Amino acid sequence: MKYIIVICALLLAFGHPSEADEATPQFLQIEFHVKAEAEAEFLSIMSSINILMKDERGFQEADVYRHKQNPLHFTLIEKWDSYEAHHEHFVRISENGEWAAILQMLEIEPQLIYMKPI
Repeated sequence: MKYIIVICALLLAFGHPSEADEATPQFLQIEFHVKAEAEAEFLSIMSSINILMKDERGFQEADVYRHKQNPLHFTLIEKWDSYEAHHEHFVRISENGEWAAILQMLEIEPQLIYMKPI
C-alpha cells in the first residue's frame, strides 16, 4: 500500500504525458543526490543499469552522468518505447522493493522529469 501511495504522489507531482505522447518514445531524466556512505552500492547499480534492465518490456537504453561540481549528484536518462512501458516498470520496482532500496541510498527524493524529442 505504501508503494502505491508513492506511485500516485509521483504521478501527481510529475504529471502524466498526454495520450498522444503515451505511444511515442519517452525519455525519463532522474536526478539522484546520493549519500556518501551509499556511493559504492549506487555506482554498482548504475554502472550495470543497461544490463539490469535489458529484459524490461519497452526499455531501450540508459545513460548515467556524474556531476562535476558535486560527485554525489547523478543524472540518469532512460529511453523507453512509451510512457506506459516505463509506468509498468515503475509499478513493478515499487511493489517489489527495488525502488525503496534506491531511495534509502539518497539524501533527498529524486526528481523525475519525462521528456520527448522535438
